[in-house]
Amino acid sequence: MGFRPPKRVQTVTIPEGSDWYGLVVELKPMDFGVWLKLTNDGAGGLSMRDVINSVETMSHQVISWNLEDIDTGEPVPTDSASVMQQDSIMLTAIATEWLSMATGVSDPLPQTSGDTAPLPEVFLPTEDLFPLPESSDGPA
Repeated sequence: MGFRPPKRVQTVTIPEGSDWYGLVVELKPMDFGVWLKLTNDGAGGLSMRDVINSVETMSHQVISWNLEDIDTGEPVPTDSASVMQQDSIMLTAIATEWLSMATGVSDPLPQTSGDTAPLPEVFLPTEDLFPLPESSDGPA
């Protein structure tokens, strides 16, 4: 029997201050091959072709989202074709957030307690569970 890793989901929430604030998208986690593809030329900024590739790649990873059709209010399907028909700025924002989740630094850990006094030592009484065999003067 082999090891089966747990299924994971990455949730992208568009931050406050964006036109897309409130949009929540669940995506398959970015695997190493996808990460390499999207970050290969990204250090100095992405070209238009790289942006298109990033959004196309991301569109195949969408599991769910809370996006509704602007005219009908109906949920927008999450298949790649439906995703690619959405607003380009919104899709770029989602892809950017998704990429930063895979490459960025995690949120800081919570602050530790201000009480840093050492814990008191505790001594528990002990006893031998098995007596050691008596030593003999001769070889065994």
